[in-house]
Amino acid sequence: MKLKEDKGFTLVDLSIALIVISLLAVPILQEYNNYIQTKAFTESSSNQITINAAIEEFYLENGRYPCPADPTLKLGDAGYGNEDCSGTNLNVPVVNAFEQDGTSAINNNGMNGQDKVLIGAVPFMTLKIKEAYTFDGHKNKITYAVTKFTTVVGEFNPDAAVVGSILLFRADGSFTLAQNQYVLISHGEDGLGAYSSAGVLVAACPLATAEGENCDNDSHFYAEEGARSLVTGANYYDDQLISTSSFPERTWEYDDTNENSITSIRGRTFGIGTETPDTNVFLDVDGNIRVTDAAGDGSEGKIESVNLCVVDPTSPDCFSPDVIGGNGIACPNNVGMTGISHANTECNVSYVAGTTGTCPAGQLMTGLDAGGNIICAAP
Repeated sequence: MKLKEDKGFTLVDLSIALIVISLLAVPILQEYNNYIQTKAFTESSSNQITINAAIEEFYLENGRYPCPADPTLKLGDAGYGNEDCSGTNLNVPVVNAFEQDGTSAINNNGMNGQDKVLIGAVPFMTLKIKEAYTFDGHKNKITYAVTKFTTVVGEFNPDAAVVGSILLFRADGSFTLAQNQYVLISHGEDGLGAYSSAGVLVAACPLATAEGENCDNDSHFYAEEGARSLVTGANYYDDQLISTSSFPERTWEYDDTNENSITSIRGRTFGIGTETPDTNVFLDVDGNIRVTDAAGDGSEGKIESVNLCVVDPTSPDCFSPDVIGGNGIACPNNVGMTGISHANTECNVSYVAGTTGTCPAGQLMTGLDAGGNIICAAP
């Protein structure tokens, strides 16, 4: 009896199978790589926004920006995550700020000579945020560079025309118009010029390149819109940078004497129900305002105003609330008031002194007729 011979896969079969698998795997791997890059980019942007909000809150509470932290420190080291304003620690570079030509000194605050820029890590302990927010999507530390005088109370005027010494330039060598107070930088996937979570330099700063401008420890940084390119070569650029050229302002603050009250601390116009509020008024409401007395005893639900006016507050058609509040408004004796117009009374109905009357149940008095009798109507 002859046994049936079993045949396995030949090398040709295996080769074809591998080719098919590789053809299927390539787009899957490309999609996965795109997903990883997008995830890292989004995480970096999100953390930069969180840090920026924390820096603004710090400024509003302290009247200054925080200094950077030492980027070479790691978890467990003394001072890790705390601001370092000493200016003597070489790990937190203090560099001179220059004009657009790269040679002329900047002195925007008009004191203490040439301006300086502090460069280091985000001081998360000082800002009271989680350490995790200070890393980018590639798990490297986000760089924080700040104009030094903005970290010292009394050395700058927040209302001045120019209040920063950090310059951002474009690919053609031109500079943006704004001079910035601080910048936050993610050094991208390649980590050139970045520090790791262990406080170690990930890769040396590539001088004389676009990315090099964000890690060469000077007052100039690269911020070309649309410059991001992941194509290997001279134009490779995967850094992410956000900057600030104006000081934050708190619009509202709580009343220390009444926790239920808030106060606007800057004169502005606010609109409710309108995107174009009248700049001649503080609050412009397009709609109805309802005021209630929740306590039911007259202690709430009050609107206080010095004047009541037509739409234009500069119009002479304004009158004191006293006019309708019963103080300073009256008709002659034995003449009834039928209304208020043009900031004055309308006195049209004469009546006999001592006129009396009572409305039926469910009705209210609405006026007097020509004979001086009361007029009643259902509310």
